[in-house]
Amino acid sequence: MMTIQDLVSTPSLWESIKSFDIKGVMRTISLYPFDWVEIGASGALGVLSGFLLKRYFKIFMMTLLIGVFVITALDYFEFVRIEWDKIFATIGIEPSSKSFDTIYHVALAWIQTNIQGFASFCVGFFLGMKFS
Repeated sequence: MMTIQDLVSTPSLWESIKSFDIKGVMRTISLYPFDWVEIGASGALGVLSGFLLKRYFKIFMMTLLIGVFVITALDYFEFVRIEWDKIFATIGIEPSSKSFDTIYHVALAWIQTNIQGFASFCVGFFLGMKFS
């Protein structure tokens, strides 16, 4: 239970704002500059991606679908040979295992490793989608 003395000794919001130390915030930013650059760049890329995707979604999807269809057809008729084993090896998936489970675990491990950039990209992406 709070007493009157506790209420009096608790600083008000205005006093907390007046005692705010911007130098402490700047010191923290200077200790970890890469993290802030990564967060800012990921957020900016997210806003740009969300904005462009919302604006040009139809063109983007049609281009993507036509491109996938053309490449798959060229691979099927053997005009072009796609070395799927080399592609999987390049992105870190064992060439012999092409299951969705393996791709899911690689993607999840990447997200966990780069959580700051991923989170700021997602926030920026949704802001770009919302305010475009």
